[in-house]
Amino acid sequence: MSSAGEPGAAVALFGERRGPAVERREVSVGVLSFTIEGLALRWIRFAGVEVLRGVAFVVRDRDWGTYQSVVTIEEFARNADGIRIQLGARIVEGEATLACRVVVQAAEDRLSVAGSVTSHGRFETNRTGFVVLHGAACAGGSIRVQHAAGGRTGATFPLLVSPHQPFFDIAAIEHEPAAELVAEVRFSGDVFEMEDQRNWSDASFKTYSRPLALPYPYTIGDGETVEQTVGVAIRGRPAVRPRAGGDVARVEVADDGGGQLPELGLGGRAKDYRGTEVLRRRLADLKPALLMLEAEKDASLEEFRAAVQASGAGAAVMLRPDQDGLAAWGERMERAGVQPAAIALVTTERTMVEEARRLFPGVRIGAGTDAFFAEFNRKPPPPTDFQFWTVNPTVHAMDDASVMETLSVLSDQAASARALVPDVPLWCGPASLRMRFNPNATGPAQPDPPGVAPADSDARQRGLIGAAFMLGQIAAWARVGIETLVLYAPFGPRGVIHAESGFAVPWYDGCEEGAVYPAYLVLAGLAAGPRRLKLKAVRNDVPEQVVALASADALWLANRGVAAIEISTPGKAVRVLDEASFAEAARRPAGFWGRDAVPMAGGRLRLGSYAVARLSL
Repeated sequence: MSSAGEPGAAVALFGERRGPAVERREVSVGVLSFTIEGLALRWIRFAGVEVLRGVAFVVRDRDWGTYQSVVTIEEFARNADGIRIQLGARIVEGEATLACRVVVQAAEDRLSVAGSVTSHGRFETNRTGFVVLHGAACAGGSIRVQHAAGGRTGATFPLLVSPHQPFFDIAAIEHEPAAELVAEVRFSGDVFEMEDQRNWSDASFKTYSRPLALPYPYTIGDGETVEQTVGVAIRGRPAVRPRAGGDVARVEVADDGGGQLPELGLGGRAKDYRGTEVLRRRLADLKPALLMLEAEKDASLEEFRAAVQASGAGAAVMLRPDQDGLAAWGERMERAGVQPAAIALVTTERTMVEEARRLFPGVRIGAGTDAFFAEFNRKPPPPTDFQFWTVNPTVHAMDDASVMETLSVLSDQAASARALVPDVPLWCGPASLRMRFNPNATGPAQPDPPGVAPADSDARQRGLIGAAFMLGQIAAWARVGIETLVLYAPFGPRGVIHAESGFAVPWYDGCEEGAVYPAYLVLAGLAAGPRRLKLKAVRNDVPEQVVALASADALWLANRGVAAIEISTPGKAVRVLDEASFAEAARRPAGFWGRDAVPMAGGRLRLGSYAVARLSL
């Protein structure tokens, strides 16, 4: 009998008992609206149309991490001209301190954001200043760039993911967020340039300073002040009224043109395969198509072999050139009884591919990157049987909303990969919520303190948000024909099945062995079906709020946010994974989707926070 008790809403939703949320303040001046969060303005909208995804004053460390600080709203005043907001923060690094101030002045059709920092001591940084985000929906749209050196460039936002900066030497940007609506953004205090953040799965184009051609890290001297300003001017009115938040969403199932379900697998390092017989039986119930091992020097292969044998999955091994030679790995796999169906080489070298083909006859050989799509995009691998890259949604932003926004650009990555390597099967993964490692770090990773969750794990993989996000990933990749999708790990903090991890895990530590995370239920409902299951097309009028995926006999839906949403949708009966069913699903996952389904009433379904639903058709 479990002694876990009730998990509570925070554990069910986010996998942990969270502290106070980051303070957000909604601001509106006439039809102009935005959200204040820290030293950032987010979701800047005019008459309901997003003009900019965000304007943020950021301070990055030498490894491109973002310093976090307590932000104080020092002034919030309305006057005849609009509104004035003053924000303050202090960032301490060693013996140096940055005093930060951001002043926002807003009227209905214009916005000014002025930022400044004064250093007390010598402060080392890779970037200190404004970043401006244009939403990924701008891709393919027109843009006019005024250059700091003079002259203008008329072009389009890249439709395919741009491997390098599409625009340099930026003083101002003008674009059209909607028909009959023009937004101009002006920059002062430095020279700015733009990068395509879809390379890292962010749903935005980022304009930033200072230029990356200059050396970094650099130092802000003792007593030095850095000042920058971003000004936004808006002209016109949008021709189309956006959907109102209170409207009932509509999801419809269409024809068979929805593509195919990717082969669904799990992957990770040797530590992610450490499991008992009970856990391996739970893995076998999942019926994954593939298990992938990220090979490490001196790591044991025994538990990976045991997981493969227990689950009946195909085995894939990811090998890197900086490890022992391929011949040595072949001998290790033979001694351990691992018979791989695929070898995934982290390489762009043809010689390594040729050697692998010689050493592993009859085995599929793939090549790609274990880092971000940026690396794949900048130097595609040589011809192989499949090509791959990995993805995670927290490279530049960690908050829940930014994580969910990344789902909209996965298809852009796939389209860009297709353009680079046509007619080659594409794999993605291992995918995770947190970066598995930092490829841009300037030094070795610091060991995790005992009893503390490792830096490469994210509590949200244990919550409903992790399940909703996983369904969103599967749906996005299915639409663009990815062959194989490796999601999360099997056991432990990076996985889908709970295991002792060396640190306290709320509620789950009190459950009987074999408890699972909500993402497991999504895989269990989809991975156990026929391989490459044919999908139906779905008409979804709120893709930014609801994930939808349909097969011949089932429609899967997930709420991408905290706010409940009402959906008009087909279905005979429905089973929902939500706060109410979370504990039961975690303890008794077998047969969950076929158990206690209820008839659909009136073609309407209400989905709570990050809830996932399966509707029988």
